[in-house]
Amino acid sequence: MTERRITKVDAGLAAAYRRGRRWLDVALLVPVPWLVLDLWRGCADWFGPSGAITLFIVACVQFKQVARLQNKIIKNGEAAPFSEEYKALDQRVFVVGAIGTAIWAYGDKIINLILRMWP
Repeated sequence: MTERRITKVDAGLAAAYRRGRRWLDVALLVPVPWLVLDLWRGCADWFGPSGAITLFIVACVQFKQVARLQNKIIKNGEAAPFSEEYKALDQRVFVVGAIGTAIWAYGDKIINLILRMWP
């Protein structure tokens, strides 16, 4: 009985991690239309702020991941070891968060640099 329950919980966590990875893919795609719009218009208005939307999605994924981890610890009564899926999602959250931060902080500079290099 406990083996079946553990398998069901692990399957649920695996599905949750897949959803988290999909949301991170969405977070990476959010700045793309704004990049195209800014390049088309020849100004740096929208690409930088789109990094904030990326970071918001990353923060939601991270908070959900921490909540799942706390649930797992509370149910087991002890600290559970991190699964490989958790570690992979955690690393991906960091990378996508760093990209979103760079876009938010330097998006206008990136657009202006591209516009100067592009005739």
